[in-house]
Amino acid sequence: MFAPPQSPSSDPRIGTWVRQKYRVDRVLGVGGMATVYAATHRNKTRVALKVLRPEVAMNPEMCQRFLREGYVANSLGHPNAVMVTDDDVTDDGAPYLVMELLEGETLDDLAERAHAFGRPLDLAFVLTAAHALADVLAAAHAHGIVHRDVKPGNVFITYGGQLKVLDFGIARLRDDSHAGASATRTGTSFGSPAFMSPEQARGKTSLVGPHSDVWSVGATMFTVLTGRNVHVGESSQEIMIAGATLPAPSIARFCPALPPAVVALVDRALAFAPEMRFGSGVELRDAIAALYSSLYGTPVPPSLVFPNLPRPVVVGPPSAPASEPYPNRLAQTTVGPMSTYVAPPTPFASPRSIALLVGAAALAVAVAGVSFWRASRPAPLRAEAVNVRLPAATSLAPREELPPPSSSSSASPVAAAPEPTLRKSAPARTSPGAAKATKPRPVGASPFDRQ
Repeated sequence: MFAPPQSPSSDPRIGTWVRQKYRVDRVLGVGGMATVYAATHRNKTRVALKVLRPEVAMNPEMCQRFLREGYVANSLGHPNAVMVTDDDVTDDGAPYLVMELLEGETLDDLAERAHAFGRPLDLAFVLTAAHALADVLAAAHAHGIVHRDVKPGNVFITYGGQLKVLDFGIARLRDDSHAGASATRTGTSFGSPAFMSPEQARGKTSLVGPHSDVWSVGATMFTVLTGRNVHVGESSQEIMIAGATLPAPSIARFCPALPPAVVALVDRALAFAPEMRFGSGVELRDAIAALYSSLYGTPVPPSLVFPNLPRPVVVGPPSAPASEPYPNRLAQTTVGPMSTYVAPPTPFASPRSIALLVGAAALAVAVAGVSFWRASRPAPLRAEAVNVRLPAATSLAPREELPPPSSSSSASPVAAAPEPTLRKSAPARTSPGAAKATKPRPVGASPFDRQ
């Protein structure tokens, strides 16, 4: 099982030299067998340094298995297999391997982020990656090598669009068929439970062959297309038991929109009986090539286009995600050697996400400006229509104010007001109090105005 990467201050190898050739820069990952570092050769070449843990290095069989990873990968001579350029023992007696330092992401990381954003990986991309993966396995099977740990975490996509197959450390050679007996006798199981073929999950080492890698490729395609494992469970043991005893569900149950030809290919690769699957990586590669041509009308491209997926911009210390896009992530841990040789990519925002952020900011500024303009402008004058009936006879000359209605008059001012008449004589003298109550109205005042 993978442990969390150590901080530079907690690992004593950081800043030291290995055999006076490689300066250890930082930790890339920590696995059950080894720790992987980013290192710099004295000629300024950047490499990945995989150092076996001291407690594991005490086991001669594990040391042999660890060093065999470089021999198996280099024996393929395939450009899509990670090359091991050096191997030696550190000054404190720990075996190590020197590999090329890759820049990119694993297929597992790409699929996880795509499903987290609700955007499954493009089918053409998945078929192209599966074709390149099957091509590497075809070369391995031709050399009598069975990988036995094919999974999305061991399929690496560089930023340049090249696929790399990682971790040949638990690969089985054709001439070491008797070596599996010791692993079975000691009860040691290597591989990833969610991507083990049924015969591998049952511990039938003698039945593991190229068809076992074919099942793992089918499980890889199933996982990256659906966002879930073939078999699920609450522990690695439950998933391994399900894989050993239950047939794989059809991918059409979880991706009903897939073309029927794609469903047929994945279902055949995941057949429970080995004889029902594709026989080797060559058959699987040719089947994927024919399927791609039938769907898109062109041959499979020689390289991949790195998917432009959104990536969170990290501000401050990273935090754990709220939820896992994949169910039962425990099933994807590696029981055997560690398979990480890569430098973690620097988080960045894709051009598309930057454009979306700029557009959203511009829209927010525009909305705020319009709101401020509408709030600051004076309110328009609104003419309200008042239905008022003027009396029949009106005069622009001053007229005597009508006395206020008595308590016995009607409550309606219209009903109580008599017809106004013109007076030529001077108004009668009144007391000061009456004069105050009957002050003249302005010209054109209506008798209906309030006092």
